[in-house]
Amino acid sequence: IAENIPSGEDISRFDILANSVKSVVTDYMQEAAQSFLQLVGAKGYRLDHLAGRSVVDSRPFQIFEGSNDILYQQVTESVFKLMRKTQVNNLYDFFKGYTHTDKAIEYFKDLFNFEVDYKMAQRNLVQLGRSIGRLITMNLTIDLGTKGFNTDMISNSLKVLQNEIQTSIASYKLNLSPNIVEDYQIGSSWLSNLSSIK
Repeated sequence: IAENIPSGEDISRFDILANSVKSVVTDYMQEAAQSFLQLVGAKGYRLDHLAGRSVVDSRPFQIFEGSNDILYQQVTESVFKLMRKTQVNNLYDFFKGYTHTDKAIEYFKDLFNFEVDYKMAQRNLVQLGRSIGRLITMNLTIDLGTKGFNTDMISNSLKVLQNEIQTSIASYKLNLSPNIVEDYQIGSSWLSNLSSIK
C-alpha cells in the first residue's frame, strides 16, 4: 500500500484497506501464536520460551489503533457508505466494481449475491466486516501471486481465506439472535437435575 502513496498525500480514503489488513494480519498473528503454544505444550508457558512470548507479544497488536472488532465494524460501515454513494445495494455487484475486491469476489459469486440491511445489529456489522477484511486480503494475495510470489503458497492462502469467508458469511446469514430472558429463576437451577443422575 505504502509504495504507491506519495508523502504528504491525504490517505483517509484508504481506511477500508488499512483497517482490513491490520485486523486480519493481527488476528492471524494471534492464532498462529496460540497454535504454536498448543503444539509446544506446558513448556510454552515458561517465561523464556518463544511460544509463550509470541502469545503475549502478538496480543497488543489486536488492540492498537482500536480493537479488531471495532475495526471490522468500521470496515462494514465504510463499505455501506460507499454503497449508498454509488446507489448499489447488492454486495456482489458492489464488490465486483470495487478496486480492492474485484478479483477475489469472482470466487464468491453466489455467496455475496444478496441485498444488505443498512440497519443491522452491531454484532452483524462485525461479522460482515470480518468477511470483507478477508475478501480484501484475498484480493491482495491474488495481486501478490501475479507479481511472481510462490504459487503453492498463494494457492494455500487462497484456500484458507475462501474457507474462512464462507464460514463467516454463513454465520452472518444465519443471524440467530437470542432474546433476553427475564423471569429465568423458575426451573433454571441445574442442582435440581442432579438427583436424577445416579
